[in-house]
Amino acid sequence: AYLADNDTSDSLIDSFRQMAGGKEWVTKEDIAAVMGDEEARPLLEALAPYDSEQGYDYNAFVRTVYGSGKK
Repeated sequence: AYLADNDTSDSLIDSFRQMAGGKEWVTKEDIAAVMGDEEARPLLEALAPYDSEQGYDYNAFVRTVYGSGKK
């Protein structure tokens, strides 16, 4: 499981942002560097592409997981 019982949308966004080096999107390489290729695969399949970059939209993923209350 990727989420702990005490995770919040803000903490998950902060974690992705750190993984992404402060970018609003995360790359396959960013995720694999932290999780490894095998564990990254299911997460990459769940992430939507980011509109203007070669990466994935972690904010959309967090909204899907926690609801659309925050952007």
